Amino acid sequence: MTENKDKKKITQDGYVAGDIKIEAAVSKKGNPFSVANFSIVFNNEGEKQEYRPVSAYGENIDKVMALKKGDLIRLKGTEQEYTKKSGEKAISISLLDCEILKAVKRQKMVSLKGNLKNDIELIDITTNESEKVKVANFSIVYKNENGEKAYQAVSAYGKNASKVADLKKGDFIHVQGTEKHYKNKEGKDRTSIHLYSYKMLKAKEDREKDKEASRADKKSKNNEREI
Repeated sequence: MTENKDKKKITQDGYVAGDIKIEAAVSKKGNPFSVANFSIVFNNEGEKQEYRPVSAYGENIDKVMALKKGDLIRLKGTEQEYTKKSGEKAISISLLDCEILKAVKRQKMVSLKGNLKNDIELIDITTNESEKVKVANFSIVYKNENGEKAYQAVSAYGKNASKVADLKKGDFIHVQGTEKHYKNKEGKDRTSIHLYSYKMLKAKEDREKDKEASRADKKSKNNEREI
């Protein structure tokens, strides 16, 4: 798109029309940077529904990361006219600040550290829109608030499923996601984690090497005492 230099400062209330998308871009000088893109919908002066694209750059990206589709927000920014590829004139907003006026209900975020109870189970499912999606199912063993051993089912979808596909039983990982409540085949209430991200803390092989090194070290110290 072609931009002009006319910028007008505005304050606009509206609903977030879709979740935030972080995209990579390149400046005219060839420098890479990130941009957070989304749209808001509001009633214009003619009481007609209007959509307006919004972009956040640099430090302003952090101000919009928590936004969800349906949030009512008040944003401040600069209004900028640009020309679409079709030649049509349009208006976008470069965000400077953002305030949530009314948030949609959030799902509970969960963060757990534990060991994989089993190897990853990969399956393919078909959505209501006839789209095939890869799903990775597994469980982790962790210590609950009482210090007792507990188990938690975890599911990863799409790209996240591919990211965890090579994890092995016994790997020590940190998972983050949202709680998902459902009933199993027996009609009992169950909870799983819909995985957003994970971090490998220590692979099973590394943990076993550490144990062997620890045992060898203890054996060596015992031999020294005997001498």
